[in-house]
Amino acid sequence: MSRRLDALRALAERPGTPEEGEVARRMLKRLEQRQYHSPAVSLIIEIKGAKGVLSGDENQLVEYMQTVGCSLGLLISPTTTWAFHPGSTPGCENAIERFVEVPTADLLGLPSIPGSDASLESVVRGWLGRLAAGEWPERPEPGPVRSLLIEHIIPAVATGRILSNVRL
Repeated sequence: MSRRLDALRALAERPGTPEEGEVARRMLKRLEQRQYHSPAVSLIIEIKGAKGVLSGDENQLVEYMQTVGCSLGLLISPTTTWAFHPGSTPGCENAIERFVEVPTADLLGLPSIPGSDASLESVVRGWLGRLAAGEWPERPEPGPVRSLLIEHIIPAVATGRILSNVRL
C-alpha cells in the first residue's frame, strides 16, 4: 500500500497544470486520512466483450456496488467505459449514478483496443496491474479521461481492493 501512496505522492508533486496539482494534493490528503477507513472494495470493474453492454448490465453493476458498499464502478466495453459512483443528488445520497463516459482506448492509453475478448481482458488486467504497482500512465490531455484517472481510479487503486468480472 505504501508503494502505491508513494507513487500517488509523486504524481501530486509533478502535475501537468497547477489545477491538476491541487486536485492531486487534495486527493492524497483525503486518502491519507481515510487510508484505514476505506471500504473493503474500492473499485469494481465489469468487462464486456464483443457482444457489448446489454440492457441489464448497468443495473447489475449498480446493485452490486450498493451491496458491497463500493464507491467506484467501471463498466468496460471494447469501445466505451462508463464510470459510476454514489450520487450527489440531495435526498438520493445512496443512489449510484453514472457520472462519465470515456473511450476505452483513451482510458487504457492505447491507440486501439484488441479485437478478441480475451485480449481485452488481458489488456485491462495488465493496466490494472500497472496501476496497482504504482506505475501511473502518461497523463492524457485535460478532460474527462484525465479527471477519471486522477480523481477516481488512481485513488481507488491506491487504497483499496479491486474486484474484476468478465462476462463476454
